[in-house]
Amino acid sequence: MPEVDELKQHYAEIRKRLEHPPNAVLDVGFDLKRRRIRIPSPEPIPKTHIATLAGVVILIRELKRTPEKIPAKAAIKAVVRHFHVGVMDLRSPSRKLTLSHPRQVAAYLMRTCCHVSLAEIGRKLHRDHSTIINAVHRIQVLMQRDPYFANYIKEMKYKIRARRYG
Repeated sequence: MPEVDELKQHYAEIRKRLEHPPNAVLDVGFDLKRRRIRIPSPEPIPKTHIATLAGVVILIRELKRTPEKIPAKAAIKAVVRHFHVGVMDLRSPSRKLTLSHPRQVAAYLMRTCCHVSLAEIGRKLHRDHSTIINAVHRIQVLMQRDPYFANYIKEMKYKIRARRYG
């Protein structure tokens, strides 16, 4: 994680430089009505400064880029393989513990690894979003109480992120 901290610090420094440039020539405004750059001083901005600004904007866009999205199917496959249940069993209306627990784990993994919305998880598992909220909460509580279970969930998350279930 030190690389992430370094990138955040670098991004903060770039943002600070853009907000308060050291050179008065770079202090430009943006006219929203005419959608063009307004330069307060009569002399134009040198081309080298414009190229530098463009490079910084491209760098900021690269830093803001989100990582590749993990499909929810990966979490479902992980649960199906571990608990030896079928995908249709996860979607069934059954309330048996042998099916409800894997369903809760699947909801938790989809929410935390795949960053899927509660409504979308509910649609995939044929449940209401409030049921999904409860399932995620139950798994979080169980992870706090049982370190073995928490370790197991962390391993599943790692495998899903490493695309072993894709």
